[in-house]
Amino acid sequence: MRKLGLEGEIERLDPQEIYERDAWVCQICRSPVDRRRVWPDMWSPTLDHKIPLTAGGEHTRENVQLSHWLCNLHKGDRFLIES
Repeated sequence: MRKLGLEGEIERLDPQEIYERDAWVCQICRSPVDRRRVWPDMWSPTLDHKIPLTAGGEHTRENVQLSHWLCNLHKGDRFLIES
């Protein structure tokens, strides 16, 4: 796969597959994500990188999760501690 100027693996992903895997629940705030909302709605679904690409994370199924667009924006390139 192409690198986009970043190190690490870049996997071709189907966002819908990730959304279904995560049961349409934002993995940041743990609230349901309404599948009818679309960008630029701040509550629309988006893919978040658990380990940010800027921190060496990869664009793989294991490193992406469903989040609200707004939650992803607020998280930025920080890590979240899993409890």
